[in-house]
Amino acid sequence: MTAEALSSRENLGNNQFYMWRAVIAIAHAHADHNLRPEERAYLEKTLSTLAEHYTVSAEQKKIFAGDMETAQNVYDLMRNINDPECRSSVIQFGQVLVWSGGHPDSEEEAILDKLTHDQMSSLDVEKLRVEINGNISGSRQQNIEELKQLHAKAQKSNPLFNVLDKTLLSMDIDMLD
Repeated sequence: MTAEALSSRENLGNNQFYMWRAVIAIAHAHADHNLRPEERAYLEKTLSTLAEHYTVSAEQKKIFAGDMETAQNVYDLMRNINDPECRSSVIQFGQVLVWSGGHPDSEEEAILDKLTHDQMSSLDVEKLRVEINGNISGSRQQNIEELKQLHAKAQKSNPLFNVLDKTLLSMDIDMLD
């Protein structure tokens, strides 16, 4: 990789750093708290790919290596992740990881269930509802405006459209509704 490409990479941020630490902690969440070979392979490949796209400090690499050897408390790590997208990604990557070895054990399932519950309970449902309704309303208004423009254009250029439109209106069918 060129020096220019290396310098243009973004540093691995705190949210992403703790996100991957939490994923590693989930991998340790079974009876013996040791990584299974398929989990270790997945995580090593992921961390290698991560280092290709982000600048990962020597200290971060050292912590990742320690986390691979010694189980950490996933809930303590989650407290350091403020970005909702990263918190959600912990659950997604955790699910991929625990299912990579077949069926997850009860401890892994319990952790993923609790993380999912915590994530869902942290959502501001009313804010989401307002945002979704606003998006729907805006889209509907935009569609109506586009239909009006098409209607006006068709009236000018196609006499057959005028006949169709008048016929439908006489039957109380407005094409713009």
